[in-house]
Amino acid sequence: MDSRLSRHWVWAQETDGVVVLSHPIIAIEGVVDDLWWGDIDLWDEAMEAKLEKYRSALWTLLNEFGVLPSERAVLGCTEADEWLSRLRDCLALEDASQRRDCIRQWSLKVPLPDTYAFMEFSERLKWSLVEYALGLHAQGALEDEGARQQVLAWLEGVQPFLGETLRVPRLL
Repeated sequence: MDSRLSRHWVWAQETDGVVVLSHPIIAIEGVVDDLWWGDIDLWDEAMEAKLEKYRSALWTLLNEFGVLPSERAVLGCTEADEWLSRLRDCLALEDASQRRDCIRQWSLKVPLPDTYAFMEFSERLKWSLVEYALGLHAQGALEDEGARQQVLAWLEGVQPFLGETLRVPRLL
């Protein structure tokens, strides 16, 4: 195990003498203190922006090392996240025959939802990527390096999928 601290973490000295090791957004800007001690009656756009920074930083921290099963609820991981995370693990395999077998096993197990009618947009989008990847696999296109890299770019949030950047956690 690599015992080094993440290069994304910083030390911060709080006013009461407590030292915090955390993500810069959380430690330096005091987002947790503002959320904890803030007056929820005065909730405004600035507080909403801080909450979004906190969510983003938390997602980055958890995803950097991989999300444990006990942390999945914190990130709001869905079934689509689980299947897309498994797909990313398969696509990341170096050995082509192992990758092919992993994707084949994935495709045989993935349960598509009966309807998308009551899902949030982000969830529908993720299931759409699952279906698209299944179609690529059925055509044998996922064996093409360009298609594989494209799907990985969508899964890792490097490129938008259908105009939206996805956040697919790396699950352990």
